[in-house]
Amino acid sequence: MVCKTHKNLQDGKSGVSKFFSVPTIVVILCITNFSVNAELVCHYKFDGNLLDSSVNAYPAGNGTLYGNTLYVTGKFGQALSFDGAGDYIKIMVASNGSSGWTPRTKISNAITIAMWVKMNSYPADAADFIASRSWQPGDNNFEFHQGGFGMDTPFFVVQQGIFMTEFPHKKITSDKLGKWFHIAVTYDVVAGESYMYIDGVAGNVAPITSGAWVTIGNYSIGGNEALNSRYFKGQIDDLRIYNHALSPAEIQTVYNEEVDLCGSQGYLQSDLNRDCYVGFKDIISIAKDWLKNTKSDSNSDSLPVPGTVLYPANQDIPTYEAGIRETFSLAGKWKLMTENPIRMYNVNVPGVWQNQGPGMAFHGVGAYQKTFDFPSVPQGKRLWLHFENVATKADVFLNGQNLGSHLGAWTPFEFDITEIVQNSNSLQVRVDEKLGHFTAGFLPVVAGSFGGIWGDVWIEARPESFLKDAFVTPEIATSTAKLNINISNSASLPQGAKIEAKAFSIPDNVLAGTATINASNLNDGIGLIAVALSNQKLWSPEQPNLYNMEIRILDSQNAIIDQDVLKFGMREFKVQGSKLVLNGSPIYIASALHWGIYPQYLAPSCTKEEFRQEVLKLKELGFNAVNVCLFMFPERYYEVADEEGLILWQEYPFWNNFANAPRPQTQAEKAAFVEEYKEMFIRDRRHVSVSMRSITLEDHNMDVELIGGLYHLAHQMIPGAVVQDNSTELHQVNEIADWVDHHPYVEVNAWKSEMASWMNKVNTTYGGKPFLFGEAFDFDTFRDVKGILAHYGEERPWWTILEHATGIASVPGNFGSGDFWGHEMKTERLENELGAEGLAKIKNDSYKHSMACRKYECEQSRLYDGFAGLSITCIRDNKVTRPGLYDDIGNLKFPKEDLKRFNAQTIPLIDTNRQSRCYKSGESINVKCYVSHYEPFNIANGILNFELLSSDASKVFSNVNINKGSVVKVGEWDFSAPQVTTPTQFELKATLNYGEKVLVNSWPVWIYPAKGTGISENITIYDPQGKLSTLNIGGITATQQVMITSVLNSTVINHLNSGGKAVLIDVSATAFASHDTPFWREVAVERYSQELFSTFPWDGFVNLQFFDMTSYKGYNTDVNNTPMLRTINCRWLGQNDVIIKRNYGNGLLIATTLNLCGQNNAAGQNLLENILTYLCQ
Repeated sequence: MVCKTHKNLQDGKSGVSKFFSVPTIVVILCITNFSVNAELVCHYKFDGNLLDSSVNAYPAGNGTLYGNTLYVTGKFGQALSFDGAGDYIKIMVASNGSSGWTPRTKISNAITIAMWVKMNSYPADAADFIASRSWQPGDNNFEFHQGGFGMDTPFFVVQQGIFMTEFPHKKITSDKLGKWFHIAVTYDVVAGESYMYIDGVAGNVAPITSGAWVTIGNYSIGGNEALNSRYFKGQIDDLRIYNHALSPAEIQTVYNEEVDLCGSQGYLQSDLNRDCYVGFKDIISIAKDWLKNTKSDSNSDSLPVPGTVLYPANQDIPTYEAGIRETFSLAGKWKLMTENPIRMYNVNVPGVWQNQGPGMAFHGVGAYQKTFDFPSVPQGKRLWLHFENVATKADVFLNGQNLGSHLGAWTPFEFDITEIVQNSNSLQVRVDEKLGHFTAGFLPVVAGSFGGIWGDVWIEARPESFLKDAFVTPEIATSTAKLNINISNSASLPQGAKIEAKAFSIPDNVLAGTATINASNLNDGIGLIAVALSNQKLWSPEQPNLYNMEIRILDSQNAIIDQDVLKFGMREFKVQGSKLVLNGSPIYIASALHWGIYPQYLAPSCTKEEFRQEVLKLKELGFNAVNVCLFMFPERYYEVADEEGLILWQEYPFWNNFANAPRPQTQAEKAAFVEEYKEMFIRDRRHVSVSMRSITLEDHNMDVELIGGLYHLAHQMIPGAVVQDNSTELHQVNEIADWVDHHPYVEVNAWKSEMASWMNKVNTTYGGKPFLFGEAFDFDTFRDVKGILAHYGEERPWWTILEHATGIASVPGNFGSGDFWGHEMKTERLENELGAEGLAKIKNDSYKHSMACRKYECEQSRLYDGFAGLSITCIRDNKVTRPGLYDDIGNLKFPKEDLKRFNAQTIPLIDTNRQSRCYKSGESINVKCYVSHYEPFNIANGILNFELLSSDASKVFSNVNINKGSVVKVGEWDFSAPQVTTPTQFELKATLNYGEKVLVNSWPVWIYPAKGTGISENITIYDPQGKLSTLNIGGITATQQVMITSVLNSTVINHLNSGGKAVLIDVSATAFASHDTPFWREVAVERYSQELFSTFPWDGFVNLQFFDMTSYKGYNTDVNNTPMLRTINCRWLGQNDVIIKRNYGNGLLIATTLNLCGQNNAAGQNLLENILTYLCQ
């Protein structure tokens, strides 16, 4: 069934679609029984965005504007306007992901393309409405052109190899100029026919004789990007692409659906209030009729997507002593009607709508309805309707009266409904997800956007005057809890009323302090009560001591008017020079980056116990903090962090790391933006765990006035707060911050020099403020696809199913979607090649590689005294990246003790004269010995012992004295590398004894046999470009004639064809087709030749012995090459051949992109010797 409507809502209301597909239950909405929606591939409305609004199985993505393309008033809502001089947009349909814009999905039967067009004149030159973006055989193009039919006649072409076959055409008559007209083309290979339609009327049939496939792929609109020409001048609206050829009747239906149905042509049946649009009031009226025949506790709800669960209800509803405040829960079954398309659902509240009725692909507007009975209002009380979380904009109606609206997905809001509530009530909430809203944060990028009422809803009966807000500002120097209160309607308090505050320690419930003020001392309900505490107990991650503050509003006779309990902690968190200081002692922030990813809920909503278990696990790994990155938790998570002792770094949800990021522009938008931040400040200032705050993140075009104003507002609203304007890279200018941080995603071999540069900049440019990494170390690991699918069995979760994973809307900045589906296909291919054991080895080796890289970069950073901490990316894997501490199903990927060691507040460290830690026997090894100490006490008379296990080398440093909060170089240790006959891995171990504590750290060291200086007469160096000047082949032997070369030219090829053997050291990877690739980040070893690595001391993963061999190039896979060392990109599963074998006639070549040169490259020299040995066998 298809239903019609008119234009978008006016008066600031959001619009509904041009037509609706609706269930048969709502027959009132339908005026025809014909549907063309099922075959819809994509539908771009251009209403201020480039989002695909269709609901289909194709992974259509959002588009990108180029040139001066503008949004203007269109045929419906808004349209795109092109100036004919370089304007165009790109859209992506059925992309193949990492390969960019190459079409993937070919439909062998048919296609239909339809749109509305407006132009004032015919084009003077060739111009395209829509063009494919790759020009592969079978690609389609829809254009005006100079040749063939004239400039008033567009035609459709399909390219066949290097030829273009022209298909249907139809003249656009001059009376269409300056007006909107509808144009469509159908192409049907099976029928052998193609048609062009103008305003629903077909031209002559164009026979198809080539039998060419057509491609649903990726397009440029308003110009031909592939040719950089054919730019269209005019406007385009409402683009639709179908995966079959619509019939003439269907074309007429599509055209008629979009014609103005108001005025002389009459109103829609669903336009109940006759205002020419189907709006919220119409939907509510329809819903009421529907509700008459359904029950709120119906068991016919739409089932949630397999592998997901609904939200736990009643998590944040407070409980009170009877008689003071009472709550009435509205959680449970609600009705939901979506506006585009109009559909009816039974849903659960709380719960996002993607997880139930509307499904994963819905990202629009919906109207919730709940009917409930309510007893009479208790005498002397007022009723407040409270919403914990709604994403994103909510307009609330009760019994037909508009209560108001709220903007923002992360904070609670409420309305006074005392005069509106009745015995029988109807509550309606119109929710707009507002895809890509300013404060949507980063979660939509890595997990998907969500909408709906995802927090609890309840009614609360409160006194006429009540405690609206309270928070404590701790003053530990005087043992004073400064209680800030805000009493609503304080003017109505009786004469002689007072406010009493009593602090009780937890868990023993001992009275620690009490204070009272008179209500007459309040200033518009706001006041401060200073409660002096006896035997003050401070809050810290090690000892999260808390108090209950009982707050009572009393009348002159001490009768209770209102009361509440606030949980608080006493701590002082501040900046002091280059240190972050907690309760007078410097602290090292060992944080895990949290993106709020909970696939089972979509939104970050778990039970309090689930949150607690997560926090406890992180603390077991040595983390003392969590970076809440670009989202906000429900209240219960912050309560758990308070209770369990977890420092929270709150990065508020405003992310602008790309050029076209949405940001507040108008004064109205900025005012609303500030209001959202005020609500977030009010929410988190109650929690002692929230110790650091970043206003925005990676905002490279920061509005200094706006963001800087919020920085100062945070300090004003949260006394003693430690705040930063913009958590970003160090190139930030106009820094307004209490500390400095950086987001370094740098390869391992560049880390040491980069770290020195960053610290220098912090000290010279930023005045030596505390320096942290807001996020770092995203070393992706190999995804265990088989293990994940085995874990879930037949009930696969949504993020493993292509149509669901890609239905979660992309937003600007999205790194990709449907990633698991791509991994599943590639993993099946790998398993066919390597077997199950081979896959398991890649996974396990990738874990070792990731851990080794993190350990190195973390410890190199901690060598600097001004380095205050970091956030490791990230807690769990997600559909885009896999650097998580935990995998997709919650399994810890790394040894617990290893994580605890480098997260510890105190740790022994080293810095060696070779970062690779590779030496030849007899060479000098220099070890600079450090201790980083951030425990809240000084170390006196400690003992630091170093030893190279399995050797006689050792060093003891006695009387080690270290002040708290410092990094100290204890001394240096010089010794000679032990004698070995075969390459051997040793362990360098450090043990720090202080007081009753013993800390251990260790590092691998590789020792290779010493080599002579003689050059084998069987080795020939061919280096016409001088690239091998530092190659060290002293002492390396070859039993046959072998050429070592830096190029592959005719001289080398002739040598090979004549039966010669050669080693090509090709760091720039110019000999064969190649590509750029990370060497440390995101990479694991896929396969290698055991013969080639027979005497190379490694465990099959890239560890620091490859430090001096680092290369950022890999050969493409090639059937003519045999991989001897192949790595795999764990994020995209792209393959990189870094050592290959290739036959030339009777000759044999081994080529590598690794750097085997360097006088001190002991590992590279050993690998070269192995290659020569292999060639000579």
